[in-house]
Amino acid sequence: MEIERREVCRAGGDPGDDQRRDRENRREESGHGRQSTNRRPRRESPSISSAWARGTGNDRVLPVNRVRIKICGIKREDDALAAVHAGVDALGFVFVPGTPRFVEPAAARRIIDRLPPFVARVGLFVDADAETIAATLAATGIDTVQLHGEETPEFAEQWRGRAKVMKAFRMRGPETLESMEPYRHAVDAWLLDAHVPGVSGGTGARFDWDLAVEASCRGVPIVLAGGLRPDNVAEAVARVRPYAVDVSSGVESSPGRKDASKVRALVKAVRAADRAG
Repeated sequence: MEIERREVCRAGGDPGDDQRRDRENRREESGHGRQSTNRRPRRESPSISSAWARGTGNDRVLPVNRVRIKICGIKREDDALAAVHAGVDALGFVFVPGTPRFVEPAAARRIIDRLPPFVARVGLFVDADAETIAATLAATGIDTVQLHGEETPEFAEQWRGRAKVMKAFRMRGPETLESMEPYRHAVDAWLLDAHVPGVSGGTGARFDWDLAVEASCRGVPIVLAGGLRPDNVAEAVARVRPYAVDVSSGVESSPGRKDASKVRALVKAVRAADRAG
């Protein structure tokens, strides 16, 4: 499966590679090619998506060969601590009023204050205004902003430096891949979710993973979401090799209530897929 994935990446590649090569060829033909031996050679896109960018630049850091795990829709402290105990890397808090997994910023802060170091705290927003996001960042201590609506690249990029930024895309088909391109340098990761009309996320539906394989060739870290459960996440990891997986309804007993046994089973399945490589 990994060989098949590399073939897809070689066939597709980074859409900007051809343009960069053309510019370099023109420079060499004009006598202005690279002269310095101190310049770092251009690095090809890795087979596993790069880690989320550090700072505000576009250089990204290669991760170890381990898929990260995010559990989204956390509303209760016991669910959060059980997930961390199971080995989860990130927790998501939904700041979208009127949705089943909405949590008040003050309640999220109480949970976040109980978390140990090195657990990412992700805030999910859908078309919130800048003032709301800024106030929530200050009130909660989240370190990653997940934009799950129709936010523009310019809106997304303004949060770089204050937090990591993920932009979610609901995968309709190949046309969605092209709509993602303007966000390439505006965010730290692309989150791929299923498209369900009228619903922004947490649907339990999955999409065509071939689209995720294509997206993973484009040099931006991929967070795979949409219908992932303990019984199918290993297949998803083997097929896509994302930077991270994001699960909400797939480990719940009811909306907003996590099932600790399902979380443990999910973590076990992802780690088994990691070892299988």
